[in-house]
Amino acid sequence: MSQDWDPWNEVVQPQLTSLTQTLKLSRPMFDRLRERKLITDSEMKTLTDLQGERERSRMLLTACLRKQRTNFLQFCDVLLEMDDESQKKIGRYLRDAFHSRR
Repeated sequence: MSQDWDPWNEVVQPQLTSLTQTLKLSRPMFDRLRERKLITDSEMKTLTDLQGERERSRMLLTACLRKQRTNFLQFCDVLLEMDDESQKKIGRYLRDAFHSRR
């Protein structure tokens, strides 16, 4: 894979509005993200202080996916492990987009 490939700019950013409208946030998802250190305690506090599901979804995607490529796939894994179909759908979309760029 090319070193200059940027999953945030190439995959997430163009679909951010759609992703934030689709992603359902849940406590189990937050817990799993924290366990795997994909979101920090301070990011979690900021997230819980935000008003509105879309704003929280946008912040969560930004916090988890802008850091590094490994987080991108780990975030997909977390979504795919959740029971909510919208979370699985986004996990599959992101993972497929990631692998199609290889």
